[in-house]
Amino acid sequence: MRAESRYRGRSVDERREERERRLLDAALELMGGEPGYRGTTVAVLCGAAGLSTRQFYEHFRTLEEVLTRLYTSVNERAEAAVLEALGALDPVTAPLADRVRAGLGAYARVTAGDARWAQIAYVQIVGVNPTLERLRADRRAHWAALLAAEADQAADRGEVSRRDWTLTTAAFIGAVNALLHDWAAGYVTAGFDEVVAELTDLLLARLTY
Repeated sequence: MRAESRYRGRSVDERREERERRLLDAALELMGGEPGYRGTTVAVLCGAAGLSTRQFYEHFRTLEEVLTRLYTSVNERAEAAVLEALGALDPVTAPLADRVRAGLGAYARVTAGDARWAQIAYVQIVGVNPTLERLRADRRAHWAALLAAEADQAADRGEVSRRDWTLTTAAFIGAVNALLHDWAAGYVTAGFDEVVAELTDLLLARLTY
């Protein structure tokens, strides 16, 4: 690597990655806290990140793109955590209740364990524009498909009766979003395990009725 491509021991790519991370970290604080997405400007974000507006536009075109990155990140990390939790259980012998509890616990830790990420996942993303509403709908459909796949596997094991899960998954996702948001915001005074247990019981009741 040529000497001129490094500055203070860091490459151009490393410095670029650091700037992007500073912008995203600052965006999480502002959009996931105060003043929220709608109260955040490029100038305010850059000031919080200690960068110039020129540097912002080297990484992002709009604040909407920043919000999209945060929303996509929390969903992707949540999915990875859920799949890891489910992968640790035997798909043949692990009871449905254990799988539901493990999956919901992993999801809740990522999306609601930090109030800032809960704001991104459940509040700030809502109603921004048709593009982001389509993204939200796509993510809900993706989570619904994962839930339906688990229910089908339970049917294969004889734990539940096979049926169309469309209404069940849609209703349950709405319940998850509402409860986890309210819990992360402090509107629901319950422990983490209590919240996961409530969601687990709710889903099992709908899958096994």
